[in-house]
Amino acid sequence: MATCIPKITGDLLFDCDNRDLQGIETKVILINRDDIDFGATTIAGKIVTNLQLKSGTSGFELQGVKQLNRFLSEVVPNAEGLNKWRHSFVGRIFNLTATTRSQIDLIADGANIVAVVERKWKGDSQEHGFLILGLGTGLEISEGSENSAENDGSFVFTLASSDLSLEGEGPKILLETDYATTKTAVDAKFAEA
Repeated sequence: MATCIPKITGDLLFDCDNRDLQGIETKVILINRDDIDFGATTIAGKIVTNLQLKSGTSGFELQGVKQLNRFLSEVVPNAEGLNKWRHSFVGRIFNLTATTRSQIDLIADGANIVAVVERKWKGDSQEHGFLILGLGTGLEISEGSENSAENDGSFVFTLASSDLSLEGEGPKILLETDYATTKTAVDAKFAEA
């Protein structure tokens, strides 16, 4: 019988020549989780080598500025069961037109979303730049507000793993062959004809 009590299996070294950088790039792709073709998506351990969407679907770009968009992945210890992960993405939506407000309403109504973010730090071979948050169970709105006296009047929101369906592991790395191929897929918003 296999045991499910884990042990670490490798060194955790600091690389002086390849130090992590804080922050993410300004473009984030939000994907309706039910638009992902999980049968065609390929995962090898911690790396998604092909994020495949269903025919006729695509992701949607959330354009940010500076370092106002951000993410957090945290372990949620559980004294009575398995530890889980909560992923969250904090974003700001500017240009609050009628079209944009309709999208905000859909997010607020409980859209189940996966976020693809690009870290400033990409690794020495640019293989670790893209992360997928919420691939396992999706992210849902956990808070959102528009205040005319704060945040330049933008809509600030958080998408997070639901407390009822936390993730079983940390974020996945997205690497479709190499950085350039992955960046092309991200720029195309993973659109499927």
